[in-house]
Amino acid sequence: MLEKRHAGRLPHWRLAGGAYFVTFRLADSLPQSALHAYEQEFADEVRRKELAFGRSLTGPELYDCKKRWLGRVDRLLDTGVGECVLKVPGCAEILREVMEYPSAHKIYAWAIMPNHTHAVLRPHPGTDLSNLLQVWKGASAHRINSILGRKGRLWQKESFDHLVRHSGSLEKFIGYTLENPVKAGLKDWPFASRTEYELDDISWPVF
Repeated sequence: MLEKRHAGRLPHWRLAGGAYFVTFRLADSLPQSALHAYEQEFADEVRRKELAFGRSLTGPELYDCKKRWLGRVDRLLDTGVGECVLKVPGCAEILREVMEYPSAHKIYAWAIMPNHTHAVLRPHPGTDLSNLLQVWKGASAHRINSILGRKGRLWQKESFDHLVRHSGSLEKFIGYTLENPVKAGLKDWPFASRTEYELDDISWPVF
């Protein structure tokens, strides 16, 4: 069953067996002023369209607005804001190990960038996506802070997620994830990969 949730100004969809494109970022990677400005842009775009249409936006229409919003956020992240501790190979390797355990979750593609991470995945049935991301953050933060000799919050609390609508969209998100290091100017970046899985067990949303 498709479930719509809200966090801040952004809608989030949850679907048992669904696949997601997710982005989670370091705490210092995006100034709150910029994030708030982007959130306001999203809210303004939704409001303008609803006034023009004379009705609330449908699920697919909101979905398209959110996808454009995520693109703007990603472009800012790719400029390398913040300390970028994931540039340290040992730190990126810790996160990769955390994400790959346990193997019950299907991760179709991932890219660990200097200040954020993308993943295209289908959580194991019965696992809530938000809980899974918090587990990844908590486990990796403890180990990364330890090797860097630092304390304090490593990850931003909220994560950005996007429910994938169909197999064609899945391939586009996989391609976007794998190409992200190249587009960000990271030469020979080793922390990006994909895994081939059958897609028969993915549930696709019907809005």
